[in-house]
Amino acid sequence: MSKGSLRNNVDKIAAGFLSTDDAAKRSNATCLASFDKEVWRQKDKARCPDYFVTNPKVKICGLSRAEDIDAVNRAMPDFIGFVFAPSRRQVNFDIAARLKVRLNASIKTVGVFVNGHVETIIAMYKCGLIDMAQLHGDEDDEYIKRLKDSCSCPVIKAVSVRKSLPVIPPEYDGLIDYLLFDTIPTSSTAHRGGAGKAFDWNILKGFTGKPYFLAGGLGAANVSDAITLLSPFCVDTSSGVETDGKKDSEKILEFVRMVRGCNGC
Repeated sequence: MSKGSLRNNVDKIAAGFLSTDDAAKRSNATCLASFDKEVWRQKDKARCPDYFVTNPKVKICGLSRAEDIDAVNRAMPDFIGFVFAPSRRQVNFDIAARLKVRLNASIKTVGVFVNGHVETIIAMYKCGLIDMAQLHGDEDDEYIKRLKDSCSCPVIKAVSVRKSLPVIPPEYDGLIDYLLFDTIPTSSTAHRGGAGKAFDWNILKGFTGKPYFLAGGLGAANVSDAITLLSPFCVDTSSGVETDGKKDSEKILEFVRMVRGCNGC
């Protein structure tokens, strides 16, 4: 596909997402489903690796600039995150699509949502813009079932941790693929997740439920301690690899090296 054709497709789809016209919105799923599958669906069967606690994966979340993509292409984490919910790191479809084209195809993309429209998540997954959906809102079992019934998108459900292990709703079992443990927001108006504060990791010691992503205040200085104490499927950072609110290429590289070095890589 030529660059001009790719640009035209991105513009067409982005316009549909931004449109308030119902007909345009209904046509999105069809348009997205055929969009650049040959580019974004490489290694389709390898989309979601198995749970292997001795080799935690790495996720760098909150990418929003071309230089962020260049940084992760250099460091090669397992996952990156595009935040589609209100946040200083929020991106829209158009920005995410352009960044995705720039991303190394072996790095999996996680879309981060807070009570987002199910149809939007389905469309983004079907076109290959995202490989997984991370849900940080009040999405219940009916919401997740609707998503799962429409596509095979792996689901990460975020759980906020305060002073003890929260109760994991039993209805999630069989619906979600992973949990994500993060620090609870400090106020009712705070954005969910991305606070950059660590909780007491001892709360999760011995946890034997779903494989999980560990988030909240992780950086190169403490990630080895977290891995040593716990058995996360993946360690997830955003503000821990930033300087002055922007992703820092050297910090990203250092974080990935610390995680991989922690396991003899």
